[in-house]
Amino acid sequence: MEENVYYDKNYIKVTNNRFIVKDSTYVLANITKIERKSYFSGMTYLAFILGIVGVIYMSISLVIGFSIIFLSILIYKIAKKIYQVNLVTSSGAIMAYSSKNKQSVDEILEALNDAVAFKR
Repeated sequence: MEENVYYDKNYIKVTNNRFIVKDSTYVLANITKIERKSYFSGMTYLAFILGIVGVIYMSISLVIGFSIIFLSILIYKIAKKIYQVNLVTSSGAIMAYSSKNKQSVDEILEALNDAVAFKR
């Protein structure tokens, strides 16, 4: 049976039989569930802690307090969510790919869903 390619960019390839990320290959027949998850990077938590420190410092010096709060807001705006492609197999869940680019993760998920639908 011929392999149809649904996605092939950079180091990621999705065919109707396999999902290849860098040096890892996942067989689609073993995958029971495909999902996208997202979480905030560690920078978001740093921004939150700096915001609290800024509020505390406002009681000592308004300039220092507002400067720290401004810095925490800036860090929060720069920090981005991280999106993941998670695969669930009979042996457990696998985080197969992660990126800050939501569009690329959505394209990979769409290709995986198309490949799995073709398979069945």
